[in-house]
Amino acid sequence: MTIATRPLTYDDLLSTPDDRNRYEILNGRMVVSPAPTSNHQLVAGRIYMALTNASSNVGDGIVFFAPLDVRLGPHDIVEPDLLFVTSSRRHIIEKAYLTAAPDLLVEILSPSSGRRDRGEKMALYASHGVREYWLADPEAKALVLLALVDHTFERVDPDERGHLRSTVLTDLVIDPDDLFTDLL
Repeated sequence: MTIATRPLTYDDLLSTPDDRNRYEILNGRMVVSPAPTSNHQLVAGRIYMALTNASSNVGDGIVFFAPLDVRLGPHDIVEPDLLFVTSSRRHIIEKAYLTAAPDLLVEILSPSSGRRDRGEKMALYASHGVREYWLADPEAKALVLLALVDHTFERVDPDERGHLRSTVLTDLVIDPDDLFTDLL
């Protein structure tokens, strides 16, 4: 006996329980992640503050903290940890979700999400034109910035001090050591 399945959509996502887990749909299948850890939240908060301060300084854009759905397509609905949309692309922001890829996405890696964030989601984000993708790993105390070049993400090299400069918010320079100090 064969059981036919169909790719899941945003309507299916809306029917999931509110149980503190995070649900996404990747290539039509449901992906569940547990609630974030305290270190995840500390790092996310520090990145949020850096992004917010940088965008306020130049008066360009809005920073969002999860949960906020991003509808990349009918069968691809993601919920990144942080995202940034420039003012010129504000039209993609709806009350319940974004209708297209933001300019910058941040994923805080965890043991349950790291492989997916570095693989399937990275490819998905590149194919939908995310200009910059950050991977923050609280366990390894590492931050990787990736910039979209010719439909592929390329690593942004740190300067001589080990600091990373955003290609989207060009006034934003991040010291990865500051992000990961005093974690629990």
